[in-house]
Amino acid sequence: MGTYIALSLLPKGVSQLQWGKVYEESLELLNAFPFADIIEKNYFGLTIPVFVQAKERIEQKKYWQVCGDLNSKKYGETFKLYKEISVYKNSIESEGKKDILLENQEQYIIRIFNSKTQGHEYHLYILAIAMLIESRLPKYALVSGNIDYKQCVKAKEWADMHLSTPIDLPVRVDAGRLLLRFSHINNDIAKIEVLDKWLIADQEKKFEMIFNLFSRESFVQWYLRNLRSYSSPVQVGSLKLMIYYLNIVKDIKSLIYLACKHEDGPKFHSLEMIKAIARTWICLPQEHFSFMKAFNKVEGHPEIVERQFGMMVMDLRFSGREINKVDPIVKTLI
Repeated sequence: MGTYIALSLLPKGVSQLQWGKVYEESLELLNAFPFADIIEKNYFGLTIPVFVQAKERIEQKKYWQVCGDLNSKKYGETFKLYKEISVYKNSIESEGKKDILLENQEQYIIRIFNSKTQGHEYHLYILAIAMLIESRLPKYALVSGNIDYKQCVKAKEWADMHLSTPIDLPVRVDAGRLLLRFSHINNDIAKIEVLDKWLIADQEKKFEMIFNLFSRESFVQWYLRNLRSYSSPVQVGSLKLMIYYLNIVKDIKSLIYLACKHEDGPKFHSLEMIKAIARTWICLPQEHFSFMKAFNKVEGHPEIVERQFGMMVMDLRFSGREINKVDPIVKTLI
């Protein structure tokens, strides 16, 4: 459990000239924020680790590394970037892929970053550097981690102030650009699977996107497949799928049909389904639990570990807190 920033790379497709230019731009961002590094200093015969401003190191090879920031004095794990692309190519035997998204050959992908920021202040700024690399090498680099669309917008706005050429948002938070990378796919279900697998977004937002972008038939087929992955409607994952359906489709009658009677559905037992409907809190007045909105995730703010753990506990007992205000027409079907 933790708050990560990850950056994957297909190094075989990147020349030293391309990589060198990106590295130099990364130094501009490194110097634009008080990133922290740790070095050892000797005081009166004692060796002590000291927080210092991160800058390029010149040892056997040039690189920089950061593990926190001097503003907050907080630190997470270390992020390191080398100037020589050969550092990342040496362990790769294959010629690699032409697009990091389009083939499943994970063994040829190098993780440049895959460390925890734990949501500390440097999270958005190391995200900006990862976004810079993907933006300049869009077919060969890919940003992921505990991020969301608004975090990426904030990171882009900051980076653009310090770079001569603006950067793009990561493809994994942009549904339109993500689908364009899979333009060779003509089947709706396959496109939905692309969004389901690759898009980084709040689960309810992803659910709403799929509902709005695709035909009802394709949506239902995808929804039933997800419901079938649960053995009981009262499991947390199944409950969340039902809550999202009620919030977006607003039709409890069709939900019960899909879950209990549809030939391709999970055919949940009616008594279990009644328990599940009750646990969605659809029958409760909103004022009885509206105070729980205070625990909702705030978009654009990195998660911290304490919240991740707290949300796991909340989901086990209070999944219904996510239900929206029920329309009168829905109430008549209850």
